[in-house]
Amino acid sequence: MNSPNYRDFYQKPLIPIGANDQEALTSELPAEENTPLTLTHWLIALEGEPSTQNEEFFHWRVSVYLCDFEGTFDWNYPFYSSELHDNFHKACDKARLLELQSHRDQLFSTTKLEKIS
Repeated sequence: MNSPNYRDFYQKPLIPIGANDQEALTSELPAEENTPLTLTHWLIALEGEPSTQNEEFFHWRVSVYLCDFEGTFDWNYPFYSSELHDNFHKACDKARLLELQSHRDQLFSTTKLEKIS
């Protein structure tokens, strides 16, 4: 695991990046970030952050990282991060939706539209 959030970081199984998403990444990412030969998988994770008002209450974010086949990624540069959810189950639902989009080879276009709106 390559995240500073060791306490509450729950990753889902790695998902190979599909041909459509890989092509979109190749054309959209800056050259220094665009290494399609090594960044071959999506890593979707739930990340918990303690609430500022109550340390026992957590907010949850769903993050997607580009990674290699071993799961090595740079936590400083998530490909996508959701808004904070105040409910773990809502964050899980969002993670499942992103996972489904990645299996359909539509994660890039889905998250790009979400970033715009």
